Amino acid sequence: MFICNATPFLRRTVKGMGFVSGAAILVMIIVPVTDILLRLFRLSITGSYDIVRMAGILALSAGLPYVTAVKGHVAIELIYHRLPKTAKVIVGIIVNMASMAFFGIICYQGVLYGLSLYQSGEVSATLQFPVFWIPFVLSFCSVIVVLVILYLTAHPGKELMKP
Repeated sequence: MFICNATPFLRRTVKGMGFVSGAAILVMIIVPVTDILLRLFRLSITGSYDIVRMAGILALSAGLPYVTAVKGHVAIELIYHRLPKTAKVIVGIIVNMASMAFFGIICYQGVLYGLSLYQSGEVSATLQFPVFWIPFVLSFCSVIVVLVILYLTAHPGKELMKP
């Protein structure tokens, strides 16, 4: 019952994270191109490497829930399609449970790592920007992936949203 009531919220969250991922990819394109063009005038963007690196992490982690929701991941289907329907359901449940466990571990470890970065005061190399928030973002995205997988497990054969 909870999953059905939370579905619109989950869809909006996943869609918003998809936009964040797209914006991060745009930053990953614009910053290096701008930096290269500015070098023609003997100027540069300080910390462009740091910016692109953080944007890359955001693009990857925020894109995971969307790709999972639309079932856009690469699947090994050569053997899967030859299985009987009952076996497909069982294999799907096992894979989904393993995926939820994996992303649950990523979430837990991300929080621990984020806390250790916060306590140590770790910063980026050039900009000296705090980096503790990055594992927390990855952890949040992992929680959303777990919720999406839970939805997909409860509604076999359906996507959470259309691409």
